[in-house]
Amino acid sequence: MEYLLALIVLLGLFLLMSRPWKPKKEHRGGLGGNIFGPFDEIFNPGAKQASEIIEEQSRQIKPMPSPEDKPNP
Repeated sequence: MEYLLALIVLLGLFLLMSRPWKPKKEHRGGLGGNIFGPFDEIFNPGAKQASEIIEEQSRQIKPMPSPEDKPNP
């Protein structure tokens, strides 16, 4: 009987610990500039600038198409 009670308690603790307490952040894929940013800034400034431009473009909001726009075939 004690084994069953211990199993239930352990299962309950496992379920509580597996729940995400913080909302998940949106993952955009890749390593991003957070890890290699300082190295790129020193050794490859062009890559650093390109990553900043890509990051800025990914944050921009795309304009809504007007009703007159036709979809591409």
